[in-house]
Order: sequence, then C-alpha cells, then structure tokens
Amino acid sequence: MQLPTDVSPESHLRDMEDDLDFKNKQLQNSETTQNRLEGELSKRAAELEKIQNLDDKISQELAQVEEKQEKYQDELASKYEKVDDMRAQGAMLVTKMETSRKLLQDRAAATRQQVNFLKLRLESKAQQLKDNEAAEKLDSQEQKISQFGQTLHTLMSFIRGKNSESDFSEEVNNCFDIANSLNSMLHY
Repeated sequence: MQLPTDVSPESHLRDMEDDLDFKNKQLQNSETTQNRLEGELSKRAAELEKIQNLDDKISQELAQVEEKQEKYQDELASKYEKVDDMRAQGAMLVTKMETSRKLLQDRAAATRQQVNFLKLRLESKAQQLKDNEAAEKLDSQEQKISQFGQTLHTLMSFIRGKNSESDFSEEVNNCFDIANSLNSMLHY
C-alpha cells in the first residue's frame, strides 16, 4: 500500500529478492573468509609451537653430537693403539694362507697326474671294447634297434594322420540326426 505508484509490486519483490541474494552472497563470502582465516590461524599456531620446540631439539641434538664425538675419540684411541697387533695378525694370516696355497697346489698336481692315469686306462678299455667282436655285434644290433624305433615312430605318425583324415563319424552322425528329424516331420 505504501509503494509509490510508479513501482509495481512484482518489481518491488524482484528488487527485494535481488537485495536478499546480494546479502546472502556477502554472508557466504564472509563465512569463507572467516574459515580461511581460522585455518591460517591454526597453521600459524602450529608453526609457532614448532619454533618453540626447536630450541629443545637443538639442545638434544647437540648433546647427541657431543656423545658421538666422545665415542669416536675413544674408538680412535683404542684402535690406533692396536695397529701393531693387527699387523702381526695380518702377517700370520698371510703366512698361513701361503702354506695352504702351496699345499693345494701340490694336491692339484697329484690330482692331475691321477686324472691323466685314469684317462689312459679309459682309452685302453675303449680300444679293447672296439677290438672285441661281441661289442661290435652289440653296436650293430643297437643301431638296428634305433632304426626300427625310428621307422616305427614314423609309421605310427603316418597311421594316426591317415586315421584322422578318414574319420567321417561326425558327418555320419549329422546325417542320421537330419534323417531322424526329417522322419519325425513326415510322421506328423
């Protein structure tokens, strides 16, 4: 009722809705800004706490470094004093290894001689076997058996191939099925 005459109620309603939308957007922007600022505040608080704890950590790390330094100094002092003992142990180990090497070389030479002797015996046995008449007969019989085995394998493969080529049982079964279905159709 109090509207001016040149403004319609619909346009006034639209103006009010536009104002309401504008104010809602402003409210949402304010809430987003507040949330972002609260997040930044918590992040900065965490960083401040880390900075405050950093002093304690530095003190602890310095104490650890000092302990390690003392430990290393003790190790250096105790190890460098034993260098002569370690050299003596190394020299003893070298002489022991040299003795072991010589012993193994002697064994290797003896083993080579034994292998050569066994090779000679093997060659003489092989020559005796070649000269033996019964061995020659056995060799020829083994060769014949091998040839027969190869021939048998070849023939069996050929027979299997021909059997698979001439197997018409599936076609016969199909023909019977078709004939039965035709007969059943004719009887009805």
